[in-house]
Amino acid sequence: MQILGSPQIQIIISVLEIIFIIFSLLMLLGIIFLTFKTSWLRYRYLEDYTEFFASRPFGTKARYKRMESIQKKLNSGKESDYKMAVIEADDFLKEVLERMGYKGEFLEDILLQVNDKILPSLEKIKDVRKIRNNIVHDPDYNLTKDQALNITRTYEQALRELEAL
Repeated sequence: MQILGSPQIQIIISVLEIIFIIFSLLMLLGIIFLTFKTSWLRYRYLEDYTEFFASRPFGTKARYKRMESIQKKLNSGKESDYKMAVIEADDFLKEVLERMGYKGEFLEDILLQVNDKILPSLEKIKDVRKIRNNIVHDPDYNLTKDQALNITRTYEQALRELEAL
């Protein structure tokens, strides 16, 4: 008892208290900084509140803008834009499936993991993928506006089935 009551020990304890209080404050500031720096806070709270008040899933507006961009390419009247619209729709589907947790380097790899209960238009997607691959690998492949419209409608249908639109 007499050791703890000595003035030298009291000074050491006071200094240690100050050091630990400063250390705790620095750790708290670090946690707050990292919480705002990462996307955890956004995913945990912001998306939930946005979905609740907007009555639609978070990020829907950006997805609709992307589909509008694809539609603009289809209405341009240029075959090269039709081809780009098909490729962009394919990439969009791949990104949505990746966000859902499916992994693969190519969309074909991802589609092998998906069944027709998750994506009822799976067979149609596999069919239009053949045309998409022809577009990518054969620069002389001819694509009409009607073909491009049908292909992008198939992708749009798949995105709706996945509730991405």
